[in-house]
Amino acid sequence: MNLPTKITVARICLIPIFVVFYLIDIMYFDIYATVIFIIASCTDFIDGYLARKNNMVTNLGKFLDPIADKMLVVFALVLLCIKIDSDFQIAFAVMSALIISRELIISVFRQVAATKNCVLAADNLGKAKTVVTLIAIPLLMLGEYPFGKVYFFFYAGFVLFVIAFILTVISAFNYVLSNQEILKNGKSDSSIKDTLNKAEVNKTEENKDKDIDSELKVDKEDESKKSVLNIKKNKDKNIKVTENCVSENSTIETDNEVESKVIEDNK
Repeated sequence: MNLPTKITVARICLIPIFVVFYLIDIMYFDIYATVIFIIASCTDFIDGYLARKNNMVTNLGKFLDPIADKMLVVFALVLLCIKIDSDFQIAFAVMSALIISRELIISVFRQVAATKNCVLAADNLGKAKTVVTLIAIPLLMLGEYPFGKVYFFFYAGFVLFVIAFILTVISAFNYVLSNQEILKNGKSDSSIKDTLNKAEVNKTEENKDKDIDSELKVDKEDESKKSVLNIKKNKDKNIKVTENCVSENSTIETDNEVESKVIEDNK
């Protein structure tokens, strides 16, 4: 288990502590629960950043990370439905139910895609919805302060929660529409584009390998030609050396014959 996965597991372990602190009717415990929620929310960004930066993405991390995120948000929404002001309780409960339903629909949609060997990444609207939701929830918690309602935090959190709800609905429709081919042919447009891009990358890499191999072959051929030429040169040198030796020997022999003739004549 690597560091990002350990952080994800720690976030899951913080969830029951957050629930207990928020439900206990003791002064300042609501603030403690809010701080725990903020810490758990921050770990959501930290583990993903570390996993991508250090190439530590694992199957266990892919499995636990979305579970931890959804558990944290679902528990927070249910607890807020219990403690939130009665004037906004019904509206908040309906929006919370729709947000949870959206998460279930997208999860099932991804499971269907996984059975057809397609991986569906989160879109930008979904990421924006998550960020806004994680900011709105602690503001709403701080708005229900034990000494009385802090209206600035409460209304700011409620406005952000409404924005998160709108982003949730839009992102759900956008996610399904952009990947609707998954329900027909088994692959969405985005996944088809990804496979085509991967195929193009593989082709370019194969072409590069072929070019490198051809260059190596040319280099080897040049080296073999050079070796043949060197052998020929060496042969020519040897032939010249032998010819010189033969010529020198012949001149020496002729000189010796002349000397012998001169000696005989003198005698």
